[in-house]
Amino acid sequence: MRWPCHTAAVESPSTPTCQDDPAELLNRGIELHRYQDGPSALVGIGASNPQIVIVPTDLTGIGVQEFVHTVVDLTGTPVLIGDLGTETSHRLGFTCLELGARGLIPLPATAEEIASAITRLGVLRSDAAAELRAGDLFLNPQSLRTTIAGVNVDLAPKDFEVLRYLMMEAPRVVGVEEISAHIRDTAAGGTTRTRMAIARTRKKLAKASPAGSSYIETVRGMGYRLGIEEV
Repeated sequence: MRWPCHTAAVESPSTPTCQDDPAELLNRGIELHRYQDGPSALVGIGASNPQIVIVPTDLTGIGVQEFVHTVVDLTGTPVLIGDLGTETSHRLGFTCLELGARGLIPLPATAEEIASAITRLGVLRSDAAAELRAGDLFLNPQSLRTTIAGVNVDLAPKDFEVLRYLMMEAPRVVGVEEISAHIRDTAAGGTTRTRMAIARTRKKLAKASPAGSSYIETVRGMGYRLGIEEV
């Protein structure tokens, strides 16, 4: 599994899924994509294929039992049930376990509690936030820091994720549509925005590199790859 762990969370109308800053989840290798109700989550899950789903017992728009049955039956994606601490929530939670949910987690949860629950399910591995190196180019997913020969490269989050994906896939050529899908920008104009992110990243890498290397190579008609000769 590649970093970060794509996690879908349906928000409770009364209790947040995570009480910590989203950066705390990213530091633990988890990217949380939030949905406001059950129907929108089902549509999003079908399109984005998350690695795990967190759903509260007071789900809106669809019953939590029907939601769990649908996700487990159609996608097989592991589901964690958010327990709100009431007797009704406990009862619904255990019913959902009988329907195929994989575990319970009290809400609101800390980033550490979410990470621990996902790890116990075997979805999040301890090497999820492994550092990446290519020559003098260094990328640390935990600190969201990129350096070239020790010089910091200040990348926007989307640009960081584009570079990280190219580094993980090197030396494979990656199409722009695949990169857009990875950073979950598949709406109209997504590929154009991805190309702009690549251009920004190239410019910043070249500025920081002692040799002026951009590190990202274009393969005409196919896509992009990390510039092997440059690193």
